[in-house]
Amino acid sequence: MKRTIGITAAALAALLAIPAARAADDLPDQSLSDYKVGETLLGDEVKEKDLEGRVVVIEYWGTR
Repeated sequence: MKRTIGITAAALAALLAIPAARAADDLPDQSLSDYKVGETLLGDEVKEKDLEGRVVVIEYWGTR
């Protein structure tokens, strides 16, 4: 019984992964230059080259 449940779960997971993989192929090519970077808390303008090679945290749900 446990073996049947495990096989069924694995098959279901594989079937659910197929549409997700296809959706990833349809994404447009984007780069950092496609986004407006903004400014720092001190008001200084942030340029793309300033962020190159750094970890960037994007607050998607933030408001002004």
